[in-house]
Amino acid sequence: MYMGMSGEWEALPGAFLERLEQVIPDDKLQLVLQSFCQKKPTTLRANTLKISPQKLIEELSGMGFIFEKISWMDNCFVLKNRTQRELTDTDFYKNGFFYLQYLSSQLPPINLDPQVYE
Repeated sequence: MYMGMSGEWEALPGAFLERLEQVIPDDKLQLVLQSFCQKKPTTLRANTLKISPQKLIEELSGMGFIFEKISWMDNCFVLKNRTQRELTDTDFYKNGFFYLQYLSSQLPPINLDPQVYE
């Protein structure tokens, strides 16, 4: 067990901790472990098959949500003023107009730049 950012002890699975200890340098391990205990911002990606990013943010802003645009991703935004639960209670979420997705999960397709049939 390792100390979380909140001061509470956080438990991660033993096999996972062992693997991290094998692949993460000793001087970085505590920072990596702390990252699992930190609250991540709520980020969303517009489903451009159903709605444009601009229209999605316009509609959600009209419901009182405030977002910050991510500069390196055309259809990605960070929720600034309300809870993730409030966002997932909207019909826009229930009808698949956007996906909740961490920024780190959005990097692989950008970096890999997959082409048709790859």
